[in-house]
Amino acid sequence: LNLASSMVLDGMAKLLMQQSIQAQVDAELHRKEAVYYRHLYFLLAFVPQAVVGLGVAIVASIITESEFPQKNTVMTGLGFVTVTFAGVAAFWNWQGSSEKHAYASKAFERLATQINNAIDDDRNALERLHELRAAHTDIVREAPCVRKKMKDKRRMMIRERATENGLSDDADGSGAHPDGTGIREIKVLPAADF
Repeated sequence: LNLASSMVLDGMAKLLMQQSIQAQVDAELHRKEAVYYRHLYFLLAFVPQAVVGLGVAIVASIITESEFPQKNTVMTGLGFVTVTFAGVAAFWNWQGSSEKHAYASKAFERLATQINNAIDDDRNALERLHELRAAHTDIVREAPCVRKKMKDKRRMMIRERATENGLSDDADGSGAHPDGTGIREIKVLPAADF
């Protein structure tokens, strides 16, 4: 009986470790997505508006109407360009996407910490496993979608980290997938966006 309960606890620890790996990978990917959208906003919204604003300031303060008769027309055109850049930034909401990804990253980091604490605590392992899996699923539901490139990278990172931690799912311990294509993928929680 003691051996059986020890095996169950080892199985629970393995499942919790898989959950921890997934949460850590998700935190890292959402952190990268937050940086990506922050850079996108800066390069495609802020910089163009700043350049156009600088152009307006130069035209308004340095050039007189006698030197450049089309000054008012150019300033009006630059105003329309500024409004267009602001509209594009508002429509795509890169800044908001960055904040959502940053929030999701922090939530996954907290979850990974909770999972790691649960691995060290053998009490109520099955109950904790279900709670933490439910928490992971809730975070995934609330988190914004990641780009396709990041979804593929997630699978690869989970597989690599599972192998590093001795969590490959193979029967012979070699890490080889039966079809010879590489490592067998660990079970990933079902989620709408992953």
